[in-house]
Formats: sequence, C-alpha cells, structure tokens
Amino acid sequence: MSSPSIENLWSNLWAARFGFEDVRLRFELGGKEFDNSVQPVPRFLQAHRRASTVADALFRESCIGVVAWNGRLPDPAGLPDEVDDGFVALQSTGFHAPQISEWQAVLYPDPGEEADVWDVRSYDMGPDKIVRDTLLWHVVASEMPIYPSAPVVAFLIDPSKSVMMHIYDDRGMDVSAYDAATLHGLYAGFADWLLDYDRERMAKLFKLLQLVVPRVRKPTVWNPPIYCRSVPCWRSAIAVISSVRNLSAPPRRSVRGRWRRILPRSAFRRGAGDRCPGAPAQPARRVGLSGFGVASCGAGRRRLR
Repeated sequence: MSSPSIENLWSNLWAARFGFEDVRLRFELGGKEFDNSVQPVPRFLQAHRRASTVADALFRESCIGVVAWNGRLPDPAGLPDEVDDGFVALQSTGFHAPQISEWQAVLYPDPGEEADVWDVRSYDMGPDKIVRDTLLWHVVASEMPIYPSAPVVAFLIDPSKSVMMHIYDDRGMDVSAYDAATLHGLYAGFADWLLDYDRERMAKLFKLLQLVVPRVRKPTVWNPPIYCRSVPCWRSAIAVISSVRNLSAPPRRSVRGRWRRILPRSAFRRGAGDRCPGAPAQPARRVGLSGFGVASCGAGRRRLR
C-alpha cells in the first residue's frame, strides 16, 4: 500500500537537494566540543537535544515519520533476542505509531554502481513528542556506541507546510522546504547551530526575501467647521469655541435656575472681509437675553449653549 501524497512529497523534497532549487537549512548537531570516541554520551545528548528542539519548533500540530531500512541487521545490544528487522527493532524500543503507507525507493542514487533499494514506511505521529524523540534517538545513535539502536534512516514531514527534516546521524541534519519564507523563522531563531561552511549558501536564500510588514494607519479625525468650509468661518468657530470653554469668565445671569455664561461680545464680531462667499456684508449678532448666543452666517445658523 502507498499514499501518493506522502510519497510524492517526500520524494520531491528529498530529490530537491540535488537540483538548482536547493531550499535547505543545514544544522550541526554534535559539534566540535565533544569527540565521538572519547565523549560519546555528551555528544549524543547535545545532538539529540538540538534535533528535538528544532523538531518542537517545526512540528507543533502534526508530524509524519518516514522510516527507511535497507536490510542491514541491527546490533543486538539492548534489543530482544533474534531481532533481525530494522522496523521490528524500532518498535521493540517503544516506538508505537499507526502506519500509513509503505513503498520502496532508492535513497542514494549512484551512477557508477547499482543503488540499494530501501523499504520505506510512513507513520502518523501527530503532535506526540515522546514518539518523535524516540525516533530521533535511533537516527542520532546510528553511528555511535549508544544502544539500543535500530539501523534506520528517518525523515519528519509536515504535509500542511511542505517541510521535511532529515537527521542523518550525530553530525547534523537538514531541513528542506519548497519556499524559503517557510524556513526564515528557523534561520533566525537557530542561527548559532547552522553549519559554518554552508552559511554563505543559506544566506543567499534569504537575501532577496522581502518580509512585508503591514503598515497600521492611524484614524484621521475630521471635525467639520460650525458655519461653513471657508477660512474666515473657521476662525469664527475657533473664537466661539474658545469663548465657551473659557472657564475664567464669571457667570452673568441665571436662566431657569441654572447659571449660563454670556459669551463675550468680541466672539461675534465679524468684519466685511470675514464673511462667507455670497453672504451679505453684515456682522453676526447676539440676540435675546436668555443667555443663549446665536451666531448668524450666510451658510446657516447654529445655537451655542
């Protein structure tokens, strides 16, 4: 049985590293701090921790595990007796995930020699971190004196993002995608773990990448004038509002039991040059003694309290 979507996605991302569109980040896991022959345990712990940390950042919601085995017998250390299958050795150490599909493929094509055909299986691991870290254990320990260890090659895939992570051993791992923008967060967040001799190629992936940040526009407050849109009427409106808000003016008269402020006479004086276009040349006047000021203009009237 075979799932075309998982198989095709894995095949395309795996083959892209040999083409011109190599959208891939390369990470250093074991590093140069610890030697494999002298300090295998610290080296293994650092490599597994780095791989698990990057996997946690990539596969938060879903994860498909693709496991390949070429028929090599597993090391019996730490495994049950008479285990001669790589998939059985993996499951005997606590890797339990529902299988999705199975197919055969050539992982490492060699034009000069006959290439090995690998048995490939895919598993639905979901967001289960324990199952994911169990698989990472085996691929990191494949070339180290760490047991138990199943002789398998593993890939982690997120089908929704089209991202694939491949840990080849304790030395390093690759993260591949179709679009460089998908890997920009890993490139910026884990820059210290990137492979030094391949930094120039990885930097070119994001050199022309433009991350568009939306601009937030502040709302424009529009206060229309009281009389009309001519400049003189704006001046009159500002004068009237300033007079109304003048708290220093003492109350002059009580109307219906409430104190009103009488606007100063200067607030209603308008000359012939300040009138609205088309309005008669007469100043605004204050009418009535009830404490209300009424300003007249050719464009209309408005009562001010």
